[in-house]
Amino acid sequence: MDKRVVMLMNRLMAALALVFFISSKACAHKDVILPINEHGVISGIPPALGPGQLEMEFSWFQLPTPVSKLVLHLGGKPLVFPKCLTRLLNTDALSKVEVSGSWFHDEAVLPYYLNIHFQDGTYDPYVSTFIGYSTLINLRTNTLLRMTEYSLQKGHKGDQQRDVDLESQCSPEELANFSYQPES
Repeated sequence: MDKRVVMLMNRLMAALALVFFISSKACAHKDVILPINEHGVISGIPPALGPGQLEMEFSWFQLPTPVSKLVLHLGGKPLVFPKCLTRLLNTDALSKVEVSGSWFHDEAVLPYYLNIHFQDGTYDPYVSTFIGYSTLINLRTNTLLRMTEYSLQKGHKGDQQRDVDLESQCSPEELANFSYQPES
């Protein structure tokens, strides 16, 4: 092969490697654990996107689903979860809610988000994998992007997850004033 062709190929390969490296760094993101206090105040959200607070009420008379009210306040915008979704949550205390988020990535590829994990009341981190529900929330618009259920497979042979189909779980009336992004 001609030396010029080899040099051109080497430069092309180096340029492609550089493009791959830069694009992988641009798409990379990491979740940050966000503390939530006993009043539901979520710390660590950037001021331009926050403040954040999770308002939960529990009704012990409606067992086995103790969550009677769930409202996420982000940047002054409330996201009120309808009963058709709160009745799925078997979380019996605010201390069993974990929040993480990410805003260190290209927002054009993936919106800045909060991920809220609602642990099942029977969940034991020393015995099993995560059991409960998680919600993925657009941090800028306070819109539900996805709700996922985590459960054990039959025979306790591992865990499984499935996205909750909001439109089959809830009536159109229940979703009328709820800010969510329908699956496309």
